[in-house]
Amino acid sequence: MTDTGYHLADITTPNLAMRYRYNNGEGVYRPYFHYAMPDYPCAGLRTSATSLSRWLRCFMNLGEFEGVRILKRSTVKEIFRPHVTDAWGGEQALIWYYENVGGEILLGHAGMNFGVHAGMCFAPDRGVGVITLGNRYLGNRRAWNRWLAIQTRLFEQA
Repeated sequence: MTDTGYHLADITTPNLAMRYRYNNGEGVYRPYFHYAMPDYPCAGLRTSATSLSRWLRCFMNLGEFEGVRILKRSTVKEIFRPHVTDAWGGEQALIWYYENVGGEILLGHAGMNFGVHAGMCFAPDRGVGVITLGNRYLGNRRAWNRWLAIQTRLFEQA
């Protein structure tokens, strides 16, 4: 993964997206600008869609990427193993949550903070993965449901 890190000093690209919040009173988006994450590495990883897709493909291939073994197969299987049941209405593994979408089991990971959201999930049975990145906070149920609808639609089209 290139141009990936928790600190702004780790990122060399000039294409770093601005984070925004929606101001209901004015009906406009206002920038949050960039800020530090005191709780890293729990949150705040900055990366590109390209780099994140490489990471996702490695997990989808049980630790192998483009013919190179990155993680042991047994390690990936342990990461996929559900450790908590009934978490958010489904099962929670290390890193990944399990979700039933239209009868299909997806493994996913999502994150958000002020002015940013990211999600990735994949269908192990089909080998299809989806990554969504946005520069707006999904802090209310309406915005979150719209994002889930986009993610679901992408899987339907795959």
